[in-house]
Amino acid sequence: MTSSVYRDTKHRAMAMCVLGLLLCLSWAESAGAAVVVGDEGATTLTLSGRDLNVLTFPAPITMATSSRADLKATPEGRNLIVQVKTGPADLVVMAGEQTYLFEVVVSASLGAQTVNIEDRRAGAAAYDSDPARQAGDYVDGLLETLQMAARSALPKGYRQTTMTEERYPKWLELKVVQGVEYRGPKYRVIVYRLVNTSGHKYTLREQEFLTGTQKAIALNREVVESGEEVVVYLLDDAPPEPPKPKPEQKVDPDAKG
Repeated sequence: MTSSVYRDTKHRAMAMCVLGLLLCLSWAESAGAAVVVGDEGATTLTLSGRDLNVLTFPAPITMATSSRADLKATPEGRNLIVQVKTGPADLVVMAGEQTYLFEVVVSASLGAQTVNIEDRRAGAAAYDSDPARQAGDYVDGLLETLQMAARSALPKGYRQTTMTEERYPKWLELKVVQGVEYRGPKYRVIVYRLVNTSGHKYTLREQEFLTGTQKAIALNREVVESGEEVVVYLLDDAPPEPPKPKPEQKVDPDAKG
């Protein structure tokens, strides 16, 4: 798994690890679950005891703690990376203006879990999920946008368009089987699905897609065996919308000159 954010200053290694983890999880066989938080007290979470787990909250996380010493919780924007070996365990999280109390059940047989936390409590403010506007840091905004694209969870403000073959990259040795553009108010994410149709393995690099406009690039794998598929995410500034054509003025044939 590789990913790169292009900017003037060096990005944080933890942010890159989180992006890689989420991209890996997005291709897992089971889709991420959703847990609804209500007013009835602690919410039960079932997490993996052998792999990392990712919890996504409605707002950026400011604090995460547990009375269990073997529960490690690392905040990264709206995502909380949780590693826990045994349960039950308690977990308290502050995100935005809300506090979340969880009772964690640990399963040794489960693989890595991705859980989206939905807050249905009275008084919980609706949160603008556009990462470009809400992230407190430039890199966080880029990473959050890529993470949401990898989970197929981009906000409604992102318009999805299937790309025509004329827009596919022409310089690649791999065959492009699909191209999708997600255009948001600030950023655009382009997703290519490629397949190796040759009889040998191919090593793919982010630089093969770098034309000078990309702010971030992520691959779900570097080495692509013959017949295997790879997914590439490209993030750049959303191009300006073309001006709307002016309506033609109707001419009344009965009007006097």
